[in-house]
Amino acid sequence: MSYTLDRPVIVGVDGSRRALGAARWAAEWCARTRSPIRLVYAVPDDVWFAAHDPFAMCVDPALRREANTAGTKVLTEALAAAREVAPDLDIATQVYSGTLADHVAEYSSGASMVVIGSTRSGPIRDVLLGSQVMGVIRSSSCPVLAWREDDHADSDRDGLVVGYDSSPHADRALTVALHQARALGEELTVAYYFPAAAMIGAGYALNLVNWNLVEQDGIARLQRRIAPACEQFPEVDVDIVYGDSSAARGLVGASSSARLLIVGSRGMGSVAGTFMGSVSQNLVHHARCPVLVVP
Repeated sequence: MSYTLDRPVIVGVDGSRRALGAARWAAEWCARTRSPIRLVYAVPDDVWFAAHDPFAMCVDPALRREANTAGTKVLTEALAAAREVAPDLDIATQVYSGTLADHVAEYSSGASMVVIGSTRSGPIRDVLLGSQVMGVIRSSSCPVLAWREDDHADSDRDGLVVGYDSSPHADRALTVALHQARALGEELTVAYYFPAAAMIGAGYALNLVNWNLVEQDGIARLQRRIAPACEQFPEVDVDIVYGDSSAARGLVGASSSARLLIVGSRGMGSVAGTFMGSVSQNLVHHARCPVLVVP
């Protein structure tokens, strides 16, 4: 997979506190990688309104001008927030006619990352997240980071975690994770989870399986699999976690102390998918740290 950090980072902003937090996070990250940043405020276009506004109330040019003015104000606030942490950063702003997902679909091929603010999960928020954050992730051809405010300060967290299952999507996620770990000066944990009880069956419950041997063999095979990628990043310390859990549950647990969680947009095994649904979507909803989803 070809991946580079010198392309612009796109940050979607909407005036919310979480969007300002995402802008600060992205600015700090870009200051380390010397990447330019683009703050984007999306104003739905006529095509969107034709589908969502049957009474055409928002087609009024005066209302559209007001929406653009509001977008400029939001971008000014987000620019100030980014400048707080990276005063010398190359930052551009844009009011885009269309949805954020439209912008991402159009421009993400030339970006290194898209950053958007997220929220903690809840019955209503899950619906909103599904239509907003996941829509952006599905539209993107570059990694998308869902940033959320957390109770723990960033200084209380350390290390990056990447979910891995030997699939092509996981290989791409590993490559991005190694780039991220090197840029941030962090250690990387490669986490492999599978629900042993479900896969092995009664033998597991009856203690007929030597889990230590299974774990040792699994770690050895995983080391051989990821070695070619890791050898290209000798400055990154890599650890392996081989856990007895579904992928989603194990990675949510790992996110409680990680600075960043990276996962492929597909993969993580059919069994995990059967029990937990889409792993990447589950993590965007429930992880306790920012989640980077790699297409």
